[in-house]
Amino acid sequence: YAGLLGGAERTLLDFTRGLSGALVLACPEGPLAERARSDGVNVVPLPARPLELRGGIGERVSAGRALAGHARDVRRAVGDAGPDMLLAWGMRTAIVAPAAAAGMERRPAVVVRHVDFLPGPGIARVVRAAAGRADRVTTNSRAVALDLDPEGTLGERLSVISPGIELSDYDREWERSADPEVLLLGTLMPWKRPDLALEAVARAAREVPRLRLV
Repeated sequence: YAGLLGGAERTLLDFTRGLSGALVLACPEGPLAERARSDGVNVVPLPARPLELRGGIGERVSAGRALAGHARDVRRAVGDAGPDMLLAWGMRTAIVAPAAAAGMERRPAVVVRHVDFLPGPGIARVVRAAAGRADRVTTNSRAVALDLDPEGTLGERLSVISPGIELSDYDREWERSADPEVLLLGTLMPWKRPDLALEAVARAAREVPRLRLV
């Protein structure tokens, strides 16, 4: 949807490396498209769309127009590629993908990949409705799965596929501190809640002296 290269997009690239057959990645130009091309993936450029879905009436109207445009882009890309499977990666594409693939003469199987907590009740209803129309839904954790489907209505169509870590990429002989440490691994951005990690470690340090947060 945005063409950025964050954690979810890096996991997407890991997934493409494990798939056989012809692959087409439809995304805006940017770091994600560049990395995918370097991996030998065929990239179909889509227009970049704004990420903001919340705000005042003006922002909501603009977000609605952006999603409608994205739906047209996805439908056009699916029609051109004629895939067996459409993997909708991320919340915004998940919203539009089931409807974009519906009614096609050769409808692809629609798989939704949902990787984050729902931002609010209004958007939650839309995302849950879209997930209900997908053939399969995957999340990156049990917590996200419970947030998306608290009543268990998706049943066996919902599965948790955690992002993998290739341990051979890391040095196993690193020096360990004499004091206990907690590692926060992720981008230092407000929505990652590093302040929550600070609070949690501060509370734990009451019972675990010399505890450090890295």
